[in-house]
Amino acid sequence: MCDRVSTDVDLRGARQANHLAGVKATMAVACYFGLAEFGRIYGWQYAAFVFASGLGPLWVGAIRDHSGSYRLALVISAIGLMVACSAFLLLPRYQARATAGVFERISAS
Repeated sequence: MCDRVSTDVDLRGARQANHLAGVKATMAVACYFGLAEFGRIYGWQYAAFVFASGLGPLWVGAIRDHSGSYRLALVISAIGLMVACSAFLLLPRYQARATAGVFERISAS
């Protein structure tokens, strides 16, 4: 079921890339962990995103002030991105769960 809904969302498109990424993240949490744990897990995921969004400019600016260049900060960010992508590739295939109706409500918003 998660594959079908993911394709439907991709084919319909989104007005903004951020909206599509948010839908994908929401669907991934629901597919991997189910609806019983959805609120708690997605809350922690969103809190981590907000924290990192606030902390990012601080450490990038500190590196720029210390080294005089953004090069090191960009290299560290690129390595972090590769680690995160690798972690997603290592995720096992999700198990089919009874999530009837959840994706229709998510993609409609």
